[in-house]
Amino acid sequence: MIISPPFIPAPIAGETDEAFVERAMPGGQPGDGAFPLSFDLNWHGGMHLSAPRENGQPLPVRAIADGKLVYFRAPTAKTNDEFHALKYRTPQSVDDGWTDNGCLVLRHETEIGEGERGQVVFFSIYMHLSKINIANPQINQRIYRKDSIGEAGQIYGSAGKIHFEIIADDSQIAHLTGRQQRDLDYQAQDGRTDSCWGDMYFFVPAPVQGYASPPNNFAQPTNPSALSFQSPSFPPRLVRRERKVHFAGRSHLADRRIPAGNRRRNEQGPDRAHAL
Repeated sequence: MIISPPFIPAPIAGETDEAFVERAMPGGQPGDGAFPLSFDLNWHGGMHLSAPRENGQPLPVRAIADGKLVYFRAPTAKTNDEFHALKYRTPQSVDDGWTDNGCLVLRHETEIGEGERGQVVFFSIYMHLSKINIANPQINQRIYRKDSIGEAGQIYGSAGKIHFEIIADDSQIAHLTGRQQRDLDYQAQDGRTDSCWGDMYFFVPAPVQGYASPPNNFAQPTNPSALSFQSPSFPPRLVRRERKVHFAGRSHLADRRIPAGNRRRNEQGPDRAHAL
Protein backbone atom coordinates (compact mmCIF):
# COMPACT_ATOMS: atom_id res chain seq x y z
CA MET A 1 0.00 0.00 0.00
CA ILE A 2 1.21 3.49 -0.87
CA ILE A 3 0.72 6.14 1.83
CA SER A 4 0.79 9.90 1.23
CA PRO A 5 0.87 12.85 3.65
CA PRO A 6 -2.51 14.43 4.55
CA PHE A 7 -1.35 17.58 2.74
CA ILE A 8 0.29 17.37 -0.69
CA PRO A 9 2.14 20.54 -1.75
CA ALA A 10 3.47 20.98 -5.26
CA PRO A 11 6.78 19.14 -5.77
CA ILE A 12 10.10 20.94 -6.02
CA ALA A 13 12.69 19.64 -8.48
CA GLY A 14 15.51 17.80 -6.75
CA GLU A 15 13.78 17.74 -3.37
CA THR A 16 14.43 14.70 -1.17
CA ASP A 17 11.60 12.63 0.28
CA GLU A 18 12.53 13.78 3.79
CA ALA A 19 12.40 17.45 2.80
CA PHE A 20 9.05 16.97 1.07
CA VAL A 21 7.49 15.32 4.13
CA GLU A 22 8.80 18.09 6.39
CA ARG A 23 7.21 20.66 4.09
CA ALA A 24 3.96 18.68 3.74
CA MET A 25 3.46 18.05 7.47
CA PRO A 26 4.61 21.08 9.49
CA GLY A 27 3.59 21.08 13.14
CA GLY A 28 3.68 18.81 16.15
CA GLN A 29 5.76 21.19 18.25
CA PRO A 30 6.01 20.53 22.00
CA GLY A 31 3.22 22.42 23.73
CA ASP A 32 1.30 22.81 20.46
CA GLY A 33 -0.14 19.42 19.59
CA ALA A 34 2.94 17.22 19.88
CA PHE A 35 3.00 13.42 20.03
CA PRO A 36 2.75 11.59 22.43
CA LEU A 37 2.18 14.18 25.20
CA SER A 38 0.09 17.35 25.21
CA PHE A 39 1.09 20.69 26.75
CA ASP A 40 -0.22 19.57 30.16
CA LEU A 41 1.46 16.12 29.97
CA ASN A 42 -1.73 14.26 29.04
CA TRP A 43 -1.64 11.49 26.44
CA HIS A 44 -1.94 12.94 22.94
CA GLY A 45 -2.30 10.23 20.30
CA GLY A 46 -1.66 12.37 17.23
CA MET A 47 -0.10 15.58 15.95
CA HIS A 48 -1.45 19.04 15.21
CA LEU A 49 -0.45 19.87 11.64
CA SER A 50 -0.64 23.22 9.88
CA ALA A 51 -1.93 23.21 6.32
CA PRO A 52 0.76 24.40 3.88
CA ARG A 53 -0.32 27.38 1.81
CA GLU A 54 -0.08 27.78 -1.95
CA ASN A 55 -1.24 30.85 -3.87
CA GLY A 56 -2.29 32.34 -0.55
CA GLN A 57 -4.71 29.50 0.28
CA PRO A 58 -4.33 26.54 2.68
CA LEU A 59 -4.13 23.16 0.97
CA PRO A 60 -7.05 20.74 1.42
CA VAL A 61 -6.84 17.68 3.64
CA ARG A 62 -6.38 14.50 1.60
CA ALA A 63 -6.80 10.79 2.29
CA ILE A 64 -3.44 9.20 3.05
CA ALA A 65 -4.37 5.83 1.46
CA ASP A 66 -7.18 3.89 -0.18
CA GLY A 67 -9.84 2.92 2.32
CA LYS A 68 -13.43 3.20 3.52
CA LEU A 69 -15.19 5.93 5.46
CA VAL A 70 -16.20 4.46 8.84
CA TYR A 71 -17.04 7.64 10.77
CA PHE A 72 -17.76 11.27 10.00
CA ARG A 73 -19.04 14.28 11.88
CA ALA A 74 -19.99 17.48 10.13
CA PRO A 75 -18.40 20.56 11.74
CA THR A 76 -20.52 22.71 14.02
CA ALA A 77 -21.28 26.13 12.58
CA LYS A 78 -19.14 28.81 14.18
CA THR A 79 -20.96 31.10 16.59
CA ASN A 80 -20.24 34.33 18.44
CA ASP A 81 -21.54 32.87 21.70
CA GLU A 82 -18.62 33.37 24.07
CA PHE A 83 -19.91 30.56 26.30
CA HIS A 84 -20.14 27.97 23.51
CA ALA A 85 -18.56 24.61 24.37
CA LEU A 86 -16.17 24.85 21.39
CA LYS A 87 -14.69 28.11 22.66
CA TYR A 88 -12.21 26.83 25.21
CA ARG A 89 -8.75 27.86 26.36
CA THR A 90 -9.78 31.38 25.31
CA PRO A 91 -7.29 33.25 27.55
CA GLN A 92 -4.40 31.34 25.96
CA SER A 93 -5.82 31.43 22.43
CA VAL A 94 -5.50 33.79 19.52
CA ASP A 95 -8.55 35.36 17.91
CA ASP A 96 -11.71 34.02 19.56
CA GLY A 97 -10.55 30.61 20.81
CA TRP A 98 -12.89 28.67 18.51
CA THR A 99 -12.08 25.00 17.82
CA ASP A 100 -13.69 23.21 14.85
CA ASN A 101 -15.03 19.72 15.52
CA GLY A 102 -15.42 18.26 12.02
CA CYS A 103 -13.99 14.73 11.93
CA LEU A 104 -13.36 11.84 9.53
CA VAL A 105 -12.07 8.32 10.20
CA LEU A 106 -10.92 6.04 7.36
CA ARG A 107 -10.34 2.30 7.59
CA HIS A 108 -7.44 0.88 5.56
CA GLU A 109 -6.46 -2.69 4.71
CA THR A 110 -3.09 -3.78 3.37
CA GLU A 111 -0.92 -6.86 2.97
CA ILE A 112 2.65 -7.24 4.17
CA GLY A 113 3.02 -10.93 3.35
CA GLU A 114 1.23 -14.27 3.38
CA GLY A 115 -1.38 -15.79 5.67
CA GLU A 116 -3.41 -14.20 8.43
CA ARG A 117 -0.46 -12.30 9.88
CA GLY A 118 0.20 -10.80 6.48
CA GLN A 119 -3.09 -8.85 6.64
CA VAL A 120 -3.06 -5.50 8.47
CA VAL A 121 -5.97 -3.16 9.25
CA PHE A 122 -5.32 0.39 10.44
CA PHE A 123 -7.23 3.67 10.68
CA SER A 124 -6.41 7.29 9.86
CA ILE A 125 -8.11 10.08 11.83
CA TYR A 126 -8.60 13.69 10.68
CA MET A 127 -9.99 16.07 13.32
CA HIS A 128 -10.77 19.79 13.64
CA LEU A 129 -12.05 20.07 10.08
CA SER A 130 -13.95 23.23 9.19
CA LYS A 131 -15.52 21.53 6.16
CA ILE A 132 -15.99 18.02 4.77
CA ASN A 133 -15.27 17.89 1.04
CA ILE A 134 -16.80 14.45 0.46
CA ALA A 135 -20.11 14.90 -1.34
CA ASN A 136 -22.93 13.11 0.51
CA PRO A 137 -20.64 11.06 2.78
CA GLN A 138 -21.85 7.55 3.58
CA ILE A 139 -20.51 4.91 5.96
CA ASN A 140 -18.39 2.34 4.07
CA GLN A 141 -18.06 4.74 1.16
CA ARG A 142 -14.92 4.02 -0.85
CA ILE A 143 -12.23 6.71 -0.53
CA TYR A 144 -9.06 6.79 -2.58
CA ARG A 145 -5.59 8.04 -1.77
CA LYS A 146 -5.14 11.77 -2.38
CA ASP A 147 -8.91 12.39 -2.48
CA SER A 148 -9.75 15.83 -1.09
CA ILE A 149 -11.73 14.97 2.04
CA GLY A 150 -11.86 18.20 4.04
CA GLU A 151 -10.53 21.62 4.98
CA ALA A 152 -8.26 22.38 7.93
CA GLY A 153 -10.11 24.29 10.65
CA GLN A 154 -9.32 26.14 13.86
CA ILE A 155 -7.70 24.81 17.02
CA TYR A 156 -7.92 27.21 19.99
CA GLY A 157 -8.59 30.00 17.50
CA SER A 158 -5.54 29.26 15.32
CA ALA A 159 -6.74 28.65 11.74
CA GLY A 160 -5.56 26.12 9.15
CA LYS A 161 -4.83 23.22 11.51
CA ILE A 162 -5.87 19.60 11.97
CA HIS A 163 -5.28 16.83 14.47
CA PHE A 164 -3.95 13.81 12.56
CA GLU A 165 -3.15 10.29 13.70
CA ILE A 166 -2.82 6.69 12.52
CA ILE A 167 -3.96 3.92 14.86
CA ALA A 168 -4.23 0.12 14.99
CA ASP A 169 -5.23 -2.26 17.77
CA ASP A 170 -2.89 -4.69 19.51
CA SER A 171 -3.73 -7.60 17.22
CA GLN A 172 -2.71 -5.60 14.15
CA ILE A 173 0.48 -4.38 15.81
CA ALA A 174 1.33 -8.07 16.34
CA HIS A 175 0.80 -8.63 12.61
CA LEU A 176 3.21 -5.79 11.84
CA THR A 177 5.92 -6.82 14.30
CA GLY A 178 5.41 -10.59 14.20
CA ARG A 179 5.37 -10.95 18.00
CA GLN A 180 3.33 -10.16 21.11
CA GLN A 181 6.18 -9.27 23.47
CA ARG A 182 8.23 -6.09 23.31
CA ASP A 183 11.69 -7.61 22.85
CA LEU A 184 12.80 -9.55 19.78
CA ASP A 185 14.11 -12.97 20.85
CA TYR A 186 16.51 -13.24 17.93
CA GLN A 187 18.87 -15.67 19.69
CA ALA A 188 16.30 -18.37 20.43
CA GLN A 189 14.23 -18.35 17.25
CA ASP A 190 14.44 -17.53 13.58
CA GLY A 191 12.94 -14.41 12.09
CA ARG A 192 9.56 -14.46 10.39
CA THR A 193 9.23 -15.68 6.83
CA ASP A 194 5.63 -14.63 6.14
CA SER A 195 6.25 -10.92 5.51
CA CYS A 196 8.02 -8.85 2.89
CA TRP A 197 9.63 -5.50 3.70
CA GLY A 198 11.48 -3.02 1.55
CA ASP A 199 11.25 -2.13 -2.12
CA MET A 200 10.38 -4.44 -5.00
CA TYR A 201 11.43 -3.77 -8.58
CA PHE A 202 10.52 -5.35 -11.90
CA PHE A 203 13.03 -5.38 -14.74
CA VAL A 204 11.47 -4.79 -18.17
CA PRO A 205 13.98 -5.80 -20.86
CA ALA A 206 14.23 -4.00 -24.18
CA PRO A 207 12.45 -3.81 -26.54
CA VAL A 208 9.17 -4.33 -24.61
CA GLN A 209 6.44 -1.98 -25.82
CA GLY A 210 3.38 -0.71 -23.97
CA TYR A 211 0.14 0.38 -25.62
CA ALA A 212 -2.63 2.75 -24.63
CA SER A 213 -5.30 0.02 -24.80
CA PRO A 214 -5.50 -3.76 -25.28
CA PRO A 215 -5.95 -5.15 -28.81
CA ASN A 216 -9.43 -5.90 -30.06
CA ASN A 217 -8.32 -9.39 -31.04
CA PHE A 218 -5.76 -11.04 -28.76
CA ALA A 219 -4.95 -13.54 -31.51
CA GLN A 220 -3.39 -10.76 -33.60
CA PRO A 221 0.43 -10.61 -33.50
CA THR A 222 0.40 -6.79 -33.25
CA ASN A 223 -1.56 -4.15 -31.36
CA PRO A 224 -3.02 -1.40 -33.58
CA SER A 225 -3.53 1.07 -30.68
CA ALA A 226 -1.16 3.94 -29.95
CA LEU A 227 2.27 3.13 -28.51
CA SER A 228 2.57 4.73 -25.06
CA PHE A 229 5.80 3.21 -23.71
CA GLN A 230 8.94 1.53 -24.98
CA SER A 231 11.61 0.29 -22.61
CA PRO A 232 14.95 1.97 -23.32
CA SER A 233 17.96 0.16 -24.68
CA PHE A 234 20.71 -0.46 -22.17
CA PRO A 235 24.49 -0.37 -22.70
CA PRO A 236 26.41 -3.66 -22.52
CA ARG A 237 26.04 -5.19 -19.09
CA LEU A 238 29.01 -4.59 -16.86
CA VAL A 239 30.49 -7.08 -14.46
CA ARG A 240 32.75 -6.39 -11.55
CA ARG A 241 36.02 -8.24 -11.76
CA GLU A 242 37.99 -8.70 -8.58
CA ARG A 243 41.65 -9.70 -8.53
CA LYS A 244 43.49 -10.59 -5.36
CA VAL A 245 46.75 -8.66 -5.20
CA HIS A 246 49.55 -9.58 -2.80
CA PHE A 247 52.05 -7.03 -1.58
CA ALA A 248 53.71 -5.96 1.67
CA GLY A 249 52.58 -9.16 3.31
CA ARG A 250 48.86 -8.37 2.85
CA SER A 251 46.13 -9.39 0.42
CA HIS A 252 44.02 -6.71 -1.26
CA LEU A 253 41.21 -6.77 -3.80
CA ALA A 254 41.73 -4.65 -6.90
CA ASP A 255 38.63 -4.32 -9.06
CA ARG A 256 37.83 -2.93 -12.46
CA ARG A 257 34.71 -2.99 -14.58
CA ILE A 258 34.68 -4.61 -18.01
CA PRO A 259 31.90 -5.24 -20.55
CA ALA A 260 30.36 -8.64 -19.98
CA GLY A 261 30.87 -9.56 -23.63
CA ASN A 262 34.64 -9.17 -23.29
CA ARG A 263 34.92 -11.42 -20.28
CA ARG A 264 36.66 -14.74 -20.89
CA ARG A 265 34.33 -17.70 -20.61
CA ASN A 266 36.75 -19.76 -18.51
CA GLU A 267 38.86 -17.62 -16.23
CA GLN A 268 41.81 -19.15 -14.46
CA GLY A 269 43.36 -18.43 -11.12
CA PRO A 270 41.87 -16.35 -8.30
CA ASP A 271 39.81 -13.96 -10.49
CA ARG A 272 36.06 -13.83 -9.74
CA ALA A 273 33.32 -12.06 -11.71
CA HIS A 274 30.05 -10.83 -10.18
CA ALA A 275 27.07 -9.34 -11.96
CA LEU A 276 26.35 -5.80 -10.80
